Amino acid sequence: MITRARIDDGRVVDVLSADPFPEFRPSWVWVNAPPDVQHGWRYADGQFIASGSDIDGIRARKRMELSAACEEFILAGFDSDATGEPHHYPHSDRDQANLHGSMVDAALNAQSPDWTTPLMCVDAGGILSHVSHSSAQTITVGNDAQAFRLAALLKHTRLAKCVAAATTIDEINAIDGNSNEDRTR
Repeated sequence: MITRARIDDGRVVDVLSADPFPEFRPSWVWVNAPPDVQHGWRYADGQFIASGSDIDGIRARKRMELSAACEEFILAGFDSDATGEPHHYPHSDRDQANLHGSMVDAALNAQSPDWTTPLMCVDAGGILSHVSHSSAQTITVGNDAQAFRLAALLKHTRLAKCVAAATTIDEINAIDGNSNEDRTR
């Protein structure tokens, strides 16, 4: 879908999304536009400039988008090689609570050499199962989970600061919370 805005005297007077984009009067000036451009915005030097309330709304939507992307990223899980082999650990709210409980249990049983607990994870072959972890391995998985979560939250905070500092719609729209990040510790 192509979105274009018709510009007249430095202002957006029409917005149209279509594919293919139709032909109009040659005297009308149409320029490519982001999908959220609105009637009445100013257009200068190739930039769309919203009025104060418009840019604030776009800023708020971008913050919500970034928060959702951060949560989705965290809930998708993380990788750890605590057992000596790579595994992917699911990280839903329930998984996080279960891991926390297992870490407490592991810490309480750290001196017991035979203690193990099964943690749900996916092996390199894509098989989801409960794999036995020693107390040291369980604590390492928990530490990896915490490092993963904190890295995602710090990224979210950095991006939210970029949104707050952006002065144009294009700057806000250029901020991407879905870039691939390393899921390991």
